[in-house]
Amino acid sequence: MLHGLTDSPYSLRRLGEILYQRGFYVLGLRLPGHGTIPAALTEVQWEDWQTATRIGAKHVRQRIGSDAPFFMGGYSNGGALTVKYALAGR
Repeated sequence: MLHGLTDSPYSLRRLGEILYQRGFYVLGLRLPGHGTIPAALTEVQWEDWQTATRIGAKHVRQRIGSDAPFFMGGYSNGGALTVKYALAGR
């Protein structure tokens, strides 16, 4: 689960808890530059978020195995990152 720009994983926490209670493995990723101080966003590039998304997805895949269904979801900027990841054929 990927949060939006200037947001944090907390915004998606309740949804993650519901999914977890239903048997899903859930990762709420904090994107680089978020959840600290607002000025931290001036120190990151969109490629940093893309790399974090790939690393998070790889972690989830390792945890759930190669045969289990894999779902990604995001809000705002996080949604765009999930689409970019899917379109990259990962």
